[in-house]
Amino acid sequence: MRSLVFVGVEEPEVDRILECLDDLTGLPNRCMVFGSHMPHLAALCEQWKSQLDVSIVLLPSDARNVAEAAESIMENAGLARPDTVWVLGLRSVDVRPPPGATILRTGNDDPFETARRVAAGLTQD
Repeated sequence: MRSLVFVGVEEPEVDRILECLDDLTGLPNRCMVFGSHMPHLAALCEQWKSQLDVSIVLLPSDARNVAEAAESIMENAGLARPDTVWVLGLRSVDVRPPPGATILRTGNDDPFETARRVAAGLTQD
């Protein structure tokens, strides 16, 4: 199964999407979450670490060059590949997913609907 990346999605929303995704099709092997609220990121990691390889990255929302930092981190983690699914939220700045990656945008969508779209992206060949 492909890897999943969340950028600019509120941490509680990531949690709800992962819950719905787990109910729908199961979880991916690997997930990386970029966020700006360390207590929420830590709670997210603690909750899901037994079920998937989850990595969290704290990127302050007011930091300069957030997009460049996120892209560099993804490259170093081996996730800057076209077989990743990127879920971009309202706070996703100008991150440029790798060419060929599946890109999904979420805002105030129903978490189940977002999870359904993520599941479809994760199972693409």
